[in-house]
Amino acid sequence: MSDAPTDRRGGSEATSARDPSAVTAALAARQGVPALALSVTDVVERGAGMRQVTVADPRLAEAPWHPGQDLTISLPATGGRSVTRRYSIRRLDRDRATADLLASAHGSGPGARWVAAVRPGDRLEAIGPRGKIWATPDASWHLFVGDETYLAASFAMAESLPGGATATVVLEVGPDVGEEPCEAVAELRGPYRVVRNPVGAGEPGVELIDALERLDLPPGSGDGHAYLGGEAKLVAALRAWLIGHGWQAEAISAKAYWRSDKANQDHGEPERD
Repeated sequence: MSDAPTDRRGGSEATSARDPSAVTAALAARQGVPALALSVTDVVERGAGMRQVTVADPRLAEAPWHPGQDLTISLPATGGRSVTRRYSIRRLDRDRATADLLASAHGSGPGARWVAAVRPGDRLEAIGPRGKIWATPDASWHLFVGDETYLAASFAMAESLPGGATATVVLEVGPDVGEEPCEAVAELRGPYRVVRNPVGAGEPGVELIDALERLDLPPGSGDGHAYLGGEAKLVAALRAWLIGHGWQAEAISAKAYWRSDKANQDHGEPERD
């Protein structure tokens, strides 16, 4: 692929319905999710490194959604191609039929170019909500760990937990990423923001692991569940750390959103080793 290797994801009146293209409709049918013809209704800066993009489609008023899922959006790429990029839904407003997406504006690939250029009034084709990871209701406590591309999904999941649940949220973010409130009714613990060393820590996940080791976490997974998201090597390092500290594999839900050394593939997933 010719894109740069650091393409990252991780007001509002609904517009009248339009028909997505046949390609989008066929992809949606294969995945069993709605096909969407989105209109961008608002764009808000969330610090220099992130933008909140609000999109609308009447179908969002009734589309099934589990907090933690995303929209898969079709974007133009070089050579007249189109690629898909996945953006987690920060919140979904059924009354307005809108979804807020938090998009990281780093790199120079098709996703980063879209995030930098998107404006209200833009039209997009998408499918979703989709994704297989969301908060496990029968866990007694929850641990969310990742980088800024995981902010939207982890906060949406934490906010979906009932009162009486306990959630620890630890995210490594760049110094240019703005603050984001988490309006959870569950008891929230953890530092939330671990600001990334601008020089780089040298090993993936080392700063997050340092933060985890300072927390008073229960030994092993017990009846808790961990959710990991972000850069591929970081997610692998976090999972290995948890396993090494007595966590059972079935108590860990991990999702790599991007890779620091390669652009995501055309279907939106990072390339796997």
